[in-house]
Amino acid sequence: RQVAVNLYRRIRDGGHLMIEAPTGIGKTMGTLFPAAKALGEGHVEKIFYLTARTTGRLAAYAAVEVLNARGSSLKTLVLTAKEKICAFPEAACTPEECPNAQGHYDRINAAIAELFGRDLVAADALSACAERHQVCPFELSLDLALWMDCIICDYNYVFDPRVRLRRFFEEGSGSFAFLVDEAHNLVDRARDMFSATLNKKTVLSLRRELKVTQPALHKTLGRIKAWMLAARKRWDDNGDEHSEELAPEDLYPHLRDFQRRSEAILLEKKPAAYSEALLEQYFLVHRFLRVAEQYDEAYRTCYHSKGKDLDLKLFCLDPARQLSETMSGCRSAIFFSATLTPDDYYRHLLGLSPGTKVVTLPSPFPPENLAVFVDNRISTHYRERSRTCTSVAMGILRVVRRKGTHLVFFPSYTYLEMVQEA
Repeated sequence: RQVAVNLYRRIRDGGHLMIEAPTGIGKTMGTLFPAAKALGEGHVEKIFYLTARTTGRLAAYAAVEVLNARGSSLKTLVLTAKEKICAFPEAACTPEECPNAQGHYDRINAAIAELFGRDLVAADALSACAERHQVCPFELSLDLALWMDCIICDYNYVFDPRVRLRRFFEEGSGSFAFLVDEAHNLVDRARDMFSATLNKKTVLSLRRELKVTQPALHKTLGRIKAWMLAARKRWDDNGDEHSEELAPEDLYPHLRDFQRRSEAILLEKKPAAYSEALLEQYFLVHRFLRVAEQYDEAYRTCYHSKGKDLDLKLFCLDPARQLSETMSGCRSAIFFSATLTPDDYYRHLLGLSPGTKVVTLPSPFPPENLAVFVDNRISTHYRERSRTCTSVAMGILRVVRRKGTHLVFFPSYTYLEMVQEA
């Protein structure tokens, strides 16, 4: 109830909120119910339930099922990654290669009309409908999303500039509520979203393929290779990894030259043995240059040597600015997790203002029910494990004879199997 009341008020009045509450008390329903209530009263146009894992999406889907079974009519879509629902994963997304892409727009309205009558739409329903109408299931889900009250999806579809749902966040009104599940995971995920890497080995491989047919581009890749080779030698004496605050600005002109030349070749759409590798490298360079535009004091340039190879990474240490910019396009963002301590740390890295309200709930489970027992007579050091294996097994047996459900943790599968056999 505390979660629900605080969340409803925050969405109603606008603004952001952090909620730290123990696992197992019903945070999924405690956030979805008040958000649905706020939507029903017109405070927001759409709910985005954002999660890092499939289990989180399943829990949110189950919660909406319960709400709708009790009389709600929350039209909800579970957005699934393109590669997981594509009917022709080996084909390019072009009418020439994909049967679903050919005439897709002639058939898409009938597919949308069929699914529009459902309150809950997940991957199985999308795939079956797409197959009946011969349309792309992923594109069908994106079009259907425009008509939905609630979208359950991965963090990427809101925060990642490469795959975010532009039809909402660049064209929409911004009257949205973001419910961010297991929000402690967003920090590392965001660091990855706003970082970019180039690999020397990949550059060399593509350069070899272009030597005869694309001499100008081969020459440009040679300049990139020379820069990376010099960088690897420069840091050889500093071990395998090194980072610095300076951006690799003298590399950027070579990358822009590569981008310009490769774009011209790709636009010709002439089949070639190197086409796939060139397209992949083009997107890597494009992303690297996009991240370079964001480079500031929150970034570091990282060099990771692996033998003769080198990874060059523009690493976003602090994603607060980018996350804050994304949240400026919503009415309210609610971050909830069992682990948001220390709150100042998470407030900053999640891009929230210092005055953002934090609700911390104690565990509802009686503290007197917790007991910790330590058996300090058994050594579990690596070299002692085979000798004490039977003693560990007997110790476990003494505990699990008590009434209840038990979970036993091991540092490795080898050790687990050794004790299990004993």
